Amino acid sequence: MKKKTSLGIILCCFVAVGLGIGAYVYFQEYLILKQSTMVIEYGQTTTLALENFLDFHNLSEERQNDILKSTIVNTTLKNESDKDYPAVGEYVISFEYGREKKEMNVSVKDTVKPTIMKPKHIQVLSEEELDEKQLRSYFKVWDLASVDVSFDLSQYDTKKIGEQTIQIIAKDQNGNETKEDVLIETIEKPDLNRYKVETVVDKDEEGNVLEVNVKMTEKKVILDVKVYSHHSVGASRGCDPAALYQAMKYKGYCQNIGLRAFIDDMPRSTSNPYRGFAGNPNGPDDPDVLEAIFPSAMVPWAKKYGNVVDFSGHSVDDIIEEVRKGNPVMVYITYDFKTPKWRQWSFGKMYSNLHCLTISGYNSETNQIRYTDAGGKRTSSWVSLSTFKKSYNYKKFAIVVR
Repeated sequence: MKKKTSLGIILCCFVAVGLGIGAYVYFQEYLILKQSTMVIEYGQTTTLALENFLDFHNLSEERQNDILKSTIVNTTLKNESDKDYPAVGEYVISFEYGREKKEMNVSVKDTVKPTIMKPKHIQVLSEEELDEKQLRSYFKVWDLASVDVSFDLSQYDTKKIGEQTIQIIAKDQNGNETKEDVLIETIEKPDLNRYKVETVVDKDEEGNVLEVNVKMTEKKVILDVKVYSHHSVGASRGCDPAALYQAMKYKGYCQNIGLRAFIDDMPRSTSNPYRGFAGNPNGPDDPDVLEAIFPSAMVPWAKKYGNVVDFSGHSVDDIIEEVRKGNPVMVYITYDFKTPKWRQWSFGKMYSNLHCLTISGYNSETNQIRYTDAGGKRTSSWVSLSTFKKSYNYKKFAIVVR
């Protein structure tokens, strides 16, 4: 009887040990979460790769492969429409492997404030309320979430001349807020009957606004250029030197030389206006010679009398800008602004109905150019901008006197 009792005890022990090992195997955890809660910054892309969520350090390679192959993943986490990242909110990811099931809470949070790109300098006119819609167009605001942009103008005084500070406020839908001070320079409002006012926005290559300035230009500019008729001194073909002489006299040059002496002093050429005055400025006409002198020959010579610059190739807008600065411009155009009569000369191609004028004004309201003609009337005249531009652009020869 004693032997049977001992054997029973031994068998019971084996059964107990076996049950214990079985229970250990059955209840062993293989899904070990790296963390119970995960926080993701809004805008961060996420994948459901198990390696991002489970800890495999104490598992065999065989078990790892089985978990990667057999685990079922379910989640409420999904990307926003048309985006590759989820919206701000709370989500759950569940993992099922055999009889095991684990859950991880995921929070998507937006902690990044909006970024503001602002101009260094903004000019506005006094006595005018700031237009917030216009102001908004000068700024770039970056944020993944939708942003509301507003301005604090409480300290802004429309009558104060000089620099003032306002504030731009950018607040996204998730409560992140950025505030930036903005420098505003208020300049005195001009007489709008006399001046045309434009807002000039300077941008970089990426379209960011660098500066906003107010440009004021006189609507009508007239330079009191006097007429010096080349016919009165017997130079029937001398419109070129006379037009330059008029401009130089206006700027205070050529005080000790008359038009006749000025014409006689200019360089001469047998037939090439690029080298000097071709032919005889006094006439009679030579059908085989274009009686003229071009800027390439005129400017180097005229420099001894004053500040003369070859302005050839410049646009009509450039000419107008020089006139605004008080500098008359001698231009080469077709006679009476007519269609050019092109002809091949010994020096090259040029129209035969060539004429020279002194540009002495501009009217932005009527879009007209004022010219002083040394071969015409004793008073200056006006021509439409379009007519003048068409005639000038045939060759774009010009000389400015500064």
